[in-house]
Amino acid sequence: MSTGKNTDLSVSDHLSNPALLLQELIDSVPALIFLKDRENRFLLVNRSFVEATGRSLEEIVGRSAFDLFPGEHARSYFEDDLAVMASGEARVGISEPMESVRGTRWLITHKVPYRDPQGNVVGVIGVAMDVTEIRDAVRKGQNLNRALRMMWGCSRALLGAKDESMLLSDVCRIAVEVGGYRFAWAGFAEDDPGKTVRPVAQFGFEEGYLQALSVTWGDEPRGQGPTGTAIRTAAPVVARDIHTDPSFTPWRSEALSRGYCSNAAFPLGTEGRPLGALTIYAAEPGAFTEEEVLLLSELADTLAYGIRSLRADAARGREKERRKAAEAALVRAQRMGVAKLAGGVAHNLNNLLTVINGYGSLIEENLSAADPRRGMLEEMLRSGERAAELTNQLLSYSRQQMLFPRETEVGGLLREMEPGLRKICGPGVTLTVNSGSCKIRVDPNGFRQMLIRLLTHACEEMERVGSVQVGAFEADLGPGGAPPEVDLAAGSYLVLTLRDTGPWMDEESLSLVFEPFRRPLESGGGLELSSVYGFVKQSGGYIWAESERGVGNRFTVCFPKLGMAEDSPSEKS
Repeated sequence: MSTGKNTDLSVSDHLSNPALLLQELIDSVPALIFLKDRENRFLLVNRSFVEATGRSLEEIVGRSAFDLFPGEHARSYFEDDLAVMASGEARVGISEPMESVRGTRWLITHKVPYRDPQGNVVGVIGVAMDVTEIRDAVRKGQNLNRALRMMWGCSRALLGAKDESMLLSDVCRIAVEVGGYRFAWAGFAEDDPGKTVRPVAQFGFEEGYLQALSVTWGDEPRGQGPTGTAIRTAAPVVARDIHTDPSFTPWRSEALSRGYCSNAAFPLGTEGRPLGALTIYAAEPGAFTEEEVLLLSELADTLAYGIRSLRADAARGREKERRKAAEAALVRAQRMGVAKLAGGVAHNLNNLLTVINGYGSLIEENLSAADPRRGMLEEMLRSGERAAELTNQLLSYSRQQMLFPRETEVGGLLREMEPGLRKICGPGVTLTVNSGSCKIRVDPNGFRQMLIRLLTHACEEMERVGSVQVGAFEADLGPGGAPPEVDLAAGSYLVLTLRDTGPWMDEESLSLVFEPFRRPLESGGGLELSSVYGFVKQSGGYIWAESERGVGNRFTVCFPKLGMAEDSPSEKS
């Protein structure tokens, strides 16, 4: 049976020889055409089929598909043939591989039953088109499209990233959920003696794979795989078929058992030594095209830049916190220095004022009411009393005040003070006092002065128009019960609060509210809140201020209840 045209024959010869005419017709078709009998033997093939197999016509005709093709392929062909012959119906659009002289080619095959003159099905007629290039182009487009989708998702993750571990986890998840890969993981290159690659993120079908890897980036057998090589060479490495890639020998069985058929590793950074690598596995061989590798390489570079930026931000944050802590320590040291100086000055002033006020009182006793000098003496004594109050505030601020703490029932003390507190407020301020029963160890007189100074400050800030609420209650508090800078120890406390409707204080004002001489020095006004702060700290308590725009201000004081350890709280402003 010839597969070429016989130029010695006339047209009439062709028309009078149906077999010759049929062969000429099917030889002119570029598709692969074949006729097989019920025993899977080829009865007729065209020139395209012969050329594709690389065999002669005599080697094909009369032979079974099992004689010409790999057993797995031949079995699949024969199953399709049997289905067509059994049903008597055509099967179209069958996608199947065929080993040819050009390697593995992909065909779209249509098969119809071949019938004898009586209508009995005696074989199969097949027409197959080689669609390898089309299929590769479609797959390339699909792979490129999924890489682009993956890059878009990763770019969005990078923009919102606050933590490098979370960023890497998001990228691995996107590679699987959006990119369609089977598994992805990221690892950092350690500088330990073994040059290990430490996994930090993963997503997909893993099943203990990373634990079995034990990858290094050193120049040794376990460092010759794609991940280690990508880190060592700062270049992407692709294993297109894990079944045959020699670099995958140490991990081949583990990878194949999990359905990984191809792999690509991308260094995280290409300048200097990479931070690590992003490694991706696909379920099919040859999954990573050149365009796909190029896009994923760009993604890995962007990811490395993002990680370095996050680390730089974190380093700046740590430096900022360090500076802030150092500045706070300096402020505390300065405050303690000023307080120590104020305490020394106050002691000396007290000694002088004791003499001045003492002799003034003696002179006053010996002057008659009509003596013109008596008015000057009384003014001198009033100034001495104000100076004595100022020295007491200085001693309180410096925490050198002479205190006499004893068990004090705060509820009763507040009820006793309430009439005097209302006089301090005046008619324009509405005062509400609520208190339960609670005992603490504190200097009662110091407690009274503390509350009077807090109330006086609130009324003056409100210009004596508004409302003030004073409350005292017991509470179990932890560090979260106060602003972080207060450093509140966990325990049971008497909590005293004073709320006012005064003007809002911004963050800077709140940070300075207990500093001395924030207000003009009038009747000790410049030290009233700083002396309150000193008394509270000297008594083992905590104090802080809060402000809310449109609502007002709140001062909170916490004194340990009886039975709590009397350790002094840490120095916090």
